[in-house]
Amino acid sequence: MRGLADLPAGHRQILAAAQEIAREIAVDVHLVGGPVRDLELGRPVDDLDLVLDQRAEELVERLARRLDAGIRSFPQFLTWKLTADGLPAVDVATARAEVYPLPGALPIVRPASLSDDLARRDFTINAIALDIRSDALIDPFDGLGDLRAGRLRALHAASFRDDPTRIFRALRLAARLDFDVEPATEDLLDRAVAEGALETVSRERIWREIELALAESRRGDVVTVLWRGGALRQVLGLDERPVASISFDRLAAIADECGGIDRQIAFLAMLLRTSTSPSTALDGSGVSARRREQIIAIAASVDDLVTQAVRPATDRERLPLIRSTPIEAAVVAAALDERAEPFLASLRRYRELGPAVRGDELGVPLGAHVGLALQRTRDAIFLGDIEPSDAVTFARSLALQYLETGQP
Repeated sequence: MRGLADLPAGHRQILAAAQEIAREIAVDVHLVGGPVRDLELGRPVDDLDLVLDQRAEELVERLARRLDAGIRSFPQFLTWKLTADGLPAVDVATARAEVYPLPGALPIVRPASLSDDLARRDFTINAIALDIRSDALIDPFDGLGDLRAGRLRALHAASFRDDPTRIFRALRLAARLDFDVEPATEDLLDRAVAEGALETVSRERIWREIELALAESRRGDVVTVLWRGGALRQVLGLDERPVASISFDRLAAIADECGGIDRQIAFLAMLLRTSTSPSTALDGSGVSARRREQIIAIAASVDDLVTQAVRPATDRERLPLIRSTPIEAAVVAAALDERAEPFLASLRRYRELGPAVRGDELGVPLGAHVGLALQRTRDAIFLGDIEPSDAVTFARSLALQYLETGQP
């Protein structure tokens, strides 16, 4: 087992302060869950999760003062979150047991022992604790054995029924870590999906899991596994066309290269392109009305865009399509079919030109004729018909022509 000394400096700073406070107030403090799992796997550890049997609030207050950290309290869950500039976030909790009043409902928690706290967790690999004062390991469910075997195993037969978001979490973790879902766990997961467990969870919580999936570094693999597991198809109403992981990976790479695009629009349009009802699928997503409209429009039209974009054509022939296509739609098209990349490159070049000249530089009365002249001037520069240095003269001539004739 790798030790706390293997953590980055900021993590060690926090734990050193927590160790000192633990000695002062005579309590045991344990690092639990994901950080312990990732430490053992040699993966980067993000936030820290600490659990105490008692006096958690006192430790939180003292730790916040020493780190100059802000505190957010969640009394219904007996948890606190500390955030300080330049340091990882810290979640601190009183050890607790929990009951689920209804499938899919949030749990009711009560203070309990560390062993109770570990027993309530989702998977064995997340039910390991490390004493930050002694480095002693507590592993009641052989989570280390499952880590070393590359195996994801649920702790309880009712796990996915009690909290169906664990369906997403299981498939997301399996894809991220390249683990196998243990057969009995896979049976429980498949049964929960088939029995409609996800329908008992609020759309907001479901969408939070989808957002986490799209934020994964291996998002393509994660989305593909979620699709195959049935979770995405059921929740978002996707049809039977397979989700290609390479498309999501390409989308991320192209979006990084392009810059300046709305990644939320691009990723959700890609995700919902096979949905039978994208509008309904977005319920509970928290997406703004403007973005929602754009996502739905791109999801509905991007396959046709791919068909048009891959046809051999010159920039002059494709100019109307270049003018009218949102950059996010072109990015999704290129991710779906690499033959659409030249179209995306042309669209990016057109957008990067920007306005070649301002209307008030032309010396003619302003109006719709000026806007049209500026558009045609930009087109002419893009197609190489004129040089940028000729833009003012060219645009003025067009604007006067349109003003006199009333038509282009």
